[in-house]
Amino acid sequence: MSRFLEEAKRFVMQSFSSRSEVGEPFDMRYFFQRSHTLSPPAKDEIEKALSELGRDGILDEESRITALGIDTYYPIDKADIRRLLLSFMQGNRMKKDDAVDFRLVIHQIVLSNGFGSRQKKVLFDEVFPSLVSEGLLDNLGEGAYFLTQKGYESLY
Repeated sequence: MSRFLEEAKRFVMQSFSSRSEVGEPFDMRYFFQRSHTLSPPAKDEIEKALSELGRDGILDEESRITALGIDTYYPIDKADIRRLLLSFMQGNRMKKDDAVDFRLVIHQIVLSNGFGSRQKKVLFDEVFPSLVSEGLLDNLGEGAYFLTQKGYESLY
């Protein structure tokens, strides 16, 4: 594969972001606004790049990003989200039996870090439950999480 085709593919995929959702289309405005950054031979390869990304399942037939495209180009770092949550609890000086304040989680983690729906899903559906299964948090139902003694000891 030519380096110009690779450059064109990278360009196409840069039009998306880690907050992109499945089905989001390749934005032609991005192409027109940013095409000056492409070498002329790479510009000539854009159609072929779109076609190959479609063939590889990264984009669908209408040049919309697929789940495979998001997972391939924008994987979620679950360990990083976990570190953010643990740092949040430490920064808020949580003690044993303190409740996790979800308003603060939303503001200090989700909004401050520009989380999209995928990152929020990982935080609430995977990270919180994993901390419960590890014994760092207790879940008393309805989203009420409390720091355990083990959780307190792991923070400090």
